[in-house]
Amino acid sequence: MVRITGNLPVKTRLPMIAWVAAGLVKGFSIASSLGHLTASAVGAAKAEQAQYAGVIYLLGFLRTVLSG
Repeated sequence: MVRITGNLPVKTRLPMIAWVAAGLVKGFSIASSLGHLTASAVGAAKAEQAQYAGVIYLLGFLRTVLSG
């Protein structure tokens, strides 16, 4: 039996190394998810900038075509 902070007993049949390994796997999973989330946010920002630049170029082209 392992005691966690004071009088809270925790009974488990798994060895402590299994809990540590599960914690590490969970940590890497969260880090990977956050990495993908950040990468997709950067990609969305680049796509938004690309769309904005496309509209600016389109307006410039239309101005050129209509003026002369």
